[in-house]
Amino acid sequence: MSKRRKSRKQQSYILLIPIIFLIIFSILLIVDTYKTPQKKTYASTPVNEREENLIQFSDGLEIPLCAANNHSVDHEIRRFENYTICYRESYEQAEWSAYCLSDYQLVKNADRTNDFRVDSKISTGSADLSDYRKSGFDRGHLTPAADMSFDEKAMSDTFFMSNMTPQNPQFNRGIWKDLEAQVRIWVKEFGRAYVVSGPILNKAADKYSSIGNNNVAIPDDVIEQKNLLRSLFNVRMPSVISDEFLMVQDESLQEETKFKKITDVKNLEQIKDGIYLWQG
Repeated sequence: MSKRRKSRKQQSYILLIPIIFLIIFSILLIVDTYKTPQKKTYASTPVNEREENLIQFSDGLEIPLCAANNHSVDHEIRRFENYTICYRESYEQAEWSAYCLSDYQLVKNADRTNDFRVDSKISTGSADLSDYRKSGFDRGHLTPAADMSFDEKAMSDTFFMSNMTPQNPQFNRGIWKDLEAQVRIWVKEFGRAYVVSGPILNKAADKYSSIGNNNVAIPDDVIEQKNLLRSLFNVRMPSVISDEFLMVQDESLQEETKFKKITDVKNLEQIKDGIYLWQG
């Protein structure tokens, strides 16, 4: 005896079930695809919730305006995975080194490597280790190794000689090291910092003394040898400023006003309606 055939209505319901399931699955897949991508983390370190209060910008915000953008001679941009430099062959060192550091990267996944080495990707050739040997100067990092300890390769990349500048040993191992640590404290507090570091190269290369066969430029004056740039900034959504901060800012501005001898309009003599007299 043959099986009784299902009604067309029953067949329609049975056909609709997989179609509805397919539609629901497709919607879930689309929603999952367009979720906000999660930030890369290291060692399963959770992203700081304060990142939500940071204004999102495109990559490269920390990169200074540079003559290399106009194909200027003696300015070579070298991009590493986690930082960027502009190399000046005439000085045999980088003019600046820039990177962005976020609080979720403040984890130690790599030990200091000390694998100082020539940077073969600098077209004119970088300084080498022999340039600094017995020179009395440290191979001073511009982008600090400790800031890149979240990853072994990131750490190792800071030991290319193109990231080194001659530094007075006392300065490099003292206040410069302290400043590097302070930057990490600020990153932990504020969530992110864009950092630019570099030597103060305010004279032509031939006006400086030099060390090594590659003529790495160094200032003659001991004070100038300790003049290095480290600037940083952070961009966040507006928040309430404390009364203490406003008080300090007001005192600072008042001192600046007195120093520049700026006169308040309320202290001017009014000689006619809307006309004030000031003698300077």
